[in-house]
Amino acid sequence: MSHISNLLALLTLITWDGVGTESTRRELDVELGGWGYLDNTNVNYVVQPYYVPANFVAFRVPPGLYTHSFRWEPGK
Repeated sequence: MSHISNLLALLTLITWDGVGTESTRRELDVELGGWGYLDNTNVNYVVQPYYVPANFVAFRVPPGLYTHSFRWEPGK
């Protein structure tokens, strides 16, 4: 995605452990989109549970080319 030009478009990439229970399910979300607001953040990184402050990072990416990545390591 070179830039987020459509405020109503949303791309969500999810890794999810369907074997875990609600409290132990390991989930990571990368959400790219405007959420319908011009001045909103347009990137969210979320590790569940989302309500833990350290598990939710939101920021704004300006138009242009960019790459999102993360490293998933055992025990971290």
